[in-house]
Amino acid sequence: MRSATRFLMLAASSVSTFLAPAQAQETLSAEHLEPGVHRFRIEDGGLVGDGAAFVERELDANRAILLGEYHGSQRISELTRVLIRGFHERGCRHMALEIGPTSARMLTELAGDGSGTVENLRAFHAATSIEGDTRAYTAIPFFGGGSDAEFLAEAAARNWRLIG
Repeated sequence: MRSATRFLMLAASSVSTFLAPAQAQETLSAEHLEPGVHRFRIEDGGLVGDGAAFVERELDANRAILLGEYHGSQRISELTRVLIRGFHERGCRHMALEIGPTSARMLTELAGDGSGTVENLRAFHAATSIEGDTRAYTAIPFFGGGSDAEFLAEAAARNWRLIG
């Protein structure tokens, strides 16, 4: 294992969209992606399937793992929880989130030691959310629901440092 700090980073959107030069491209299809696909499923808090070995190799080989998010899906949160366990075994103690530093400090306080994280976040959002015409607006987006709060609890239980 490398001695340098290891990070798990969560971010919305695809960074490559902003880095790639504007140019015409043929239509992307599933068959274009298939050579790089590594399938796995989550069972009993771990990864199972042919892609599990790929993920393990990536955790071993990299100092940082960046996850894009798919709004409205709990699957990224489930995967993040599993990756926290695996990356922690490899020395990771930091998680960068797509939030500001004040929100990161607040999440750290609300997460505590991980035992009451889900309940603390639900109570915080219940007290601070503002109802809009079509949705509720929260002080710290995403962490009001159970799945994101659960992976945050996983990180808090391992005393990870949140970076916003």
